[in-house]
Parts: sequence; structure tokens; C-alpha cells
Amino acid sequence: MSRSGNEFYNKLSILVEEGDETLFWLELLAKAGLVLMKQLEKIMHEAVEIIKITPTARKNIQTN
Repeated sequence: MSRSGNEFYNKLSILVEEGDETLFWLELLAKAGLVLMKQLEKIMHEAVEIIKITPTARKNIQTN
């Protein structure tokens, strides 16, 4: 894998970590009663989808 491929792989890894952290904070906001879960559902769904897609992108980078 080239340097740019390695860098892209690392950035995708950071994306997964940041997505997980985002979900954590959104859930914390809902549990604290600062925001209604109903208001967070759409953005949480989007974060989960990004987290699901990213490992496939990383795997494709490794095989190329």
C-alpha cells in the first residue's frame, strides 16, 4: 500500500473512532435529558451508517 493509501486508511480509522465518540455524546445528551431522543434519532442513524460503511472501505484499501 502506498503512503497515500496508508494515510487514507488511517483517516478512515479515525472516522470510525470519531463516529463512535459522536454516538456516545449524543446518547449522553439524551440520557441527561438535555435533548429528546426523538430529535437525535436521524443524526444517530446517519452516524451508525457511516460507522458501518467505513470498515468496508478500509478493507478495500488493504486489498488494492
